[in-house]
Amino acid sequence: MPARVSYVQDVGVDLEIVPILPAMMELLVECSTRLDNRHYNAARIPLVRFIEILDATVTEDGELILVTPSLKTTFELMARGDMNGDGLEDLVIFAIAGATGGTAIESETFLVTRDRPKGALYVADADSPRYVCKNYRRRQ
Repeated sequence: MPARVSYVQDVGVDLEIVPILPAMMELLVECSTRLDNRHYNAARIPLVRFIEILDATVTEDGELILVTPSLKTTFELMARGDMNGDGLEDLVIFAIAGATGGTAIESETFLVTRDRPKGALYVADADSPRYVCKNYRRRQ
C-alpha cells in the first residue's frame, strides 16, 4: 500500500543504518533481554548502545553483516511501503543470526519505521504476540 508520508526514504540496509538499528532487532537473546528490548524500542534506543560491533560490512548483494563477540547477523531489506496501514512508509527487514562459537541460529522479519524526519528507527509492530516469550514472567 502506498504510504502517505515517508521518513525512511533515505534509509537502506547499509553501513549508515548500523548506529540507528532498533534494539529489538537483537537476536538469540534470553526472554528477559527480549522484554527489555521492547522497552528500549518504545524509548527509541538503538541496538549499538547494548552490543559491541566488531565488524560491519555490506555484501555485493546488498546484505549488511554485523559481527559481535558472540554473533554474526545478516540483515536484508525485503520491501518498502505502508505495511500496517498507519500511513507511514515501513521497511521490511529480514535478519538471521548465528552464534560465532556454536550452532544456535535465529531469524526474524522486522517491520521498521520512524515517525519524524531523521528520528530514531523502531520496530513498528513491537506489541505483536510473536515477540512475546511464551511461559515467561519477569520476577518482581
